[in-house]
Amino acid sequence: MADSELSALTEDTAPAADDWFYKVDNAGTVDRKTAYSDLLAPSTPKATFPVAYSVAISDQTTAIATTGTKLSFRMPFAMTLTDVRCGLKSACATGTFTVDINEATVSVLSVKLTIDATELTSETAVTGPTISDSALADDAIITIDVDNVGDGTATGAIVTLIGTRVIA
Repeated sequence: MADSELSALTEDTAPAADDWFYKVDNAGTVDRKTAYSDLLAPSTPKATFPVAYSVAISDQTTAIATTGTKLSFRMPFAMTLTDVRCGLKSACATGTFTVDINEATVSVLSVKLTIDATELTSETAVTGPTISDSALADDAIITIDVDNVGDGTATGAIVTLIGTRVIA
């Protein structure tokens, strides 16, 4: 291959999958080549980054005295769920506050989120949650249910979904 100015080369508007591209190493130590097929691979994510998505499932002052679905929303993007949390503004005096997270009516937790009596967060619960379905689809319907209200005096519930988002 002869040395040529980039501007003097003929444009290839339809490169083949087995064509190679010259790549200058960012560290400047060794130049490399990359196959065109590797640049197009749709299964190879371009980037992943951490995300946390918090939603209020009650107001901040009214006691949460009933069970059932408290919030329904559509996921704004696909994400891999790595952790879930729940927090309260004020705790139950007795009993356990229990929350379930569902994707298309199916729970994503095999062990649900709990907040023990007198506690404000699921992070201090005796039993932590277990995620059984970590793949939340883009535009999936997510519902958050309160399955147990303890003594019915807790207020200000917020659920946080923590994970990674893939940009392909």
